Amino acid sequence: MRKRLFKIYNVIAAYPVLALLCIAIGLLVYIGGQYKPVEQSFARKQAALMQLKQKAKGLEKDLVEVEMVDLAKRYALFNQDFLAADELESETLSSLLESSLRAHGWQLERSEAILLDDDKPEAEAGSGAGPELRAVMLQIEAVSLSQTNAAGEPFLPLYSATQAMRFMWVRPPTKEYQRIQLSRLDAGYRLEASIFMPLRDVDSADESEKESEKESI
Repeated sequence: MRKRLFKIYNVIAAYPVLALLCIAIGLLVYIGGQYKPVEQSFARKQAALMQLKQKAKGLEKDLVEVEMVDLAKRYALFNQDFLAADELESETLSSLLESSLRAHGWQLERSEAILLDDDKPEAEAGSGAGPELRAVMLQIEAVSLSQTNAAGEPFLPLYSATQAMRFMWVRPPTKEYQRIQLSRLDAGYRLEASIFMPLRDVDSADESEKESEKESI
């Protein structure tokens, strides 16, 4: 009988502990339920973010294609303003550079044209689809030993180089300066420049002439 009473008293004494455990479990379940919408929202946002990244990649690819098409159209449109291949091989370009630099107090020492390869595959290049994008990088070096200009004023290397580059820039053919460097010598100054010059596409020019003839007819 005493053992039974003792067990009953132990169970009654454990009720508060059991109640606290039940309350704690209930709180944990409640708190976990509160985080489920947050987790679901985070998962939805992650999925939306992945979709946006994939869409951005697709738009970027489309943009590159549009840029290439636009570049090809601009190349065909301004093809006549570019440098012809025969002018590159002749002395016309060198004489133009030399005269332009000499007019501003510089003497041309070296000019070298480096042909830039087209990235278009050979199969596409030979198919005649679109203009063939070709260009040269012209490297020039000039020196100036003048202390005064033609008007007797002090020679300003930066100003004279800027004027010479500007004068050549506005003259055909179309060009773009990639690098301009001035350095001091013992008895003067040195000017180095890298000039990007697109080459004229003869096939594109012939096609444009044919189209203009058709329109005139």
